[in-house]
Amino acid sequence: PASFCGAWAMKPSWGLVPRTGMMALSHILDHIGVYGRSAEDLALTIDALSGDDGRDPASQGAKPSRLAAGLARQPVAKPRFVFLRDYAWPQIEPASAELFTKLADRLGAPTRDMPPPYDNIFEVAQEILGRDAAFNLGPRYRRAGELISPGLREWLVRGFSLGADSYLAYIDALQKMRMAFPAVIGDFDAAIAPVTAGEAPKELRNTGNPNFCLLWTSIGVPAISVPAFKGPAGMPVGVQVIGRHGADLQTLRAAQWLGRELGAEMV
Repeated sequence: PASFCGAWAMKPSWGLVPRTGMMALSHILDHIGVYGRSAEDLALTIDALSGDDGRDPASQGAKPSRLAAGLARQPVAKPRFVFLRDYAWPQIEPASAELFTKLADRLGAPTRDMPPPYDNIFEVAQEILGRDAAFNLGPRYRRAGELISPGLREWLVRGFSLGADSYLAYIDALQKMRMAFPAVIGDFDAAIAPVTAGEAPKELRNTGNPNFCLLWTSIGVPAISVPAFKGPAGMPVGVQVIGRHGADLQTLRAAQWLGRELGAEMV
């Protein structure tokens, strides 16, 4: 949505913002994000929401962030970016692919494909989400299943059918992806990647292809949508800035630098 609307958005590191009060789908994947007009807006909002509230186990021991104070310091030098292409890259629209290729060249960011262990992230995330959603929404399904849409009902039934061995194998695969990501990003300050396949769809039947955010949300790393381009139809196209888990300030500062470099502002 941020990319389509020309807005800023950020999902901080998984666990930094407690999920207390939201309808739970997956205790492993649920991940709160925020929207704003600038990097500073994102910092202020996350600072207000973050920290252990004593109710979400994922946030146990998390200290409130101080992102706004960090952004207020002297701007950093040009970050070192790497352009990461994941399993969703073949789904990108040609015009957006050209925009990102040119941006990588402009930034001097080498292009790297995500290594094979990440190729099946879609299957891993969907199976975990389906089984967790079946658990969390099960009481509603049993109480009033006929009121649930056919598509969601079919998804929940599939989740109920996933056995414990398969579920644990998917969790193990996801954990390995999370642990391996620092080595993937290496010595770079942050990575860039598409947020969506392209511009906002002309029709209002859907909200676009979510696959370009799925990997980063699933492995729980900070990811920021920076308004950057206009597509062929004049609609906004965002750039995603991604960092290591826990490196929220470094990632946000890299996004702030990129936004200034590209003249990004809310449309």
